Amino acid sequence: MKTMDNGLELSIGFQMGVTYRKLSNVLHTRLREHEITPEQWSVLYQVCREDGLIQKELAERSG
Repeated sequence: MKTMDNGLELSIGFQMGVTYRKLSNVLHTRLREHEITPEQWSVLYQVCREDGLIQKELAERSG
């Protein structure tokens, strides 16, 4: 990462953005091995957590 003259790299918002992008890339890479998207994983995770959810509940829980 290049050093910025204005100190932007020191702000918590900037650091959170960098962290989000790195974690997002890791998630995409790991899910790509299983040929699913993060959105599909979110739904599958909710189904695994609790049986018998209706479509509306799945949508609400998986965002």
